[in-house]
Amino acid sequence: MTEINEPAPRNLLEIGATTYLKNVRSQMSQLLTRTDDSLRVQLGQVYAAAEYLRDDVDQWQAFCEQDEWLTFKGRPRATPAHRKNALKHAIRFAVGFDGAKANSTVHRYNNAMKGWWQQGVAAQEIPKLLEQNGGVEKMKRANADPGGLLLRLRENRFAHSMQNEKRQFDAILVMRVFECVDGIREAEIMAGIASVWKRPLIEDFEPVFEEWRDRDIRAKALPKISKPTL
Repeated sequence: MTEINEPAPRNLLEIGATTYLKNVRSQMSQLLTRTDDSLRVQLGQVYAAAEYLRDDVDQWQAFCEQDEWLTFKGRPRATPAHRKNALKHAIRFAVGFDGAKANSTVHRYNNAMKGWWQQGVAAQEIPKLLEQNGGVEKMKRANADPGGLLLRLRENRFAHSMQNEKRQFDAILVMRVFECVDGIREAEIMAGIASVWKRPLIEDFEPVFEEWRDRDIRAKALPKISKPTL
């Protein structure tokens, strides 16, 4: 394989990541029938464009305003959380929006590279890593979601109790789920009861829920006090 040291054209900043990804889109369908080397190099370049979008607020804003997103349900937003996940949106923009085949292709490419993206691997490493790890299909399977909704619990006394309890238990919980930041949703347990030996009764949970609801309502009603600044 020819060594690839430049994952994206040197003038990427001048032409803009969005324009570059549009150019990639016109070539992507041809790459599916060409060599693995070509595909690995192209994916490294898409990854590099995603890095520019992640790191440049103005480019990200322009990217989010493209007409192609207007009727697309999963369009990116001009928020820091969405910008952190620029890779999957860059892949979508490069692959295109043409139905189930495009959806499948985006899913494969994103699953192949998202682990490296989350680890902060540089774009110039992507073609080599794809080759060393068996290509797109093998990496897709290795990084595939295990299924279900992944939640990371924010620390509080409920989370500590769950962490410390090694036995199986059933629980009734009120959870507040926050906007996805780095690919995994965060949740905070607001109220709950649990039992190791038998199912917790909803009758026992009701007063706990009422107490939490009253406390939450009072907290929202309190006037916000601005913190002093130095």
